[in-house]
Amino acid sequence: MNRLTNKPHLIFFLTIPIVLILGFYFRKSVFDLNVHDTYYVIGFFHLAILTCLLLGIIGLAVWLIRKLKR
Repeated sequence: MNRLTNKPHLIFFLTIPIVLILGFYFRKSVFDLNVHDTYYVIGFFHLAILTCLLLGIIGLAVWLIRKLKR
């Protein structure tokens, strides 16, 4: 637990493979979003890839901020 409090970017980097495995396992599922009588349908695999990109960018930003001590 002490390692995670000293290196919070590990949480972001370690969740990326978990989300990718779940996205690959549920790749036939879809996410339906109803906005003003219009349905937006997003494949769960694409949603998982976008989530992994977001987690990677946040993890890299946290790592860089801690590396540069700002």
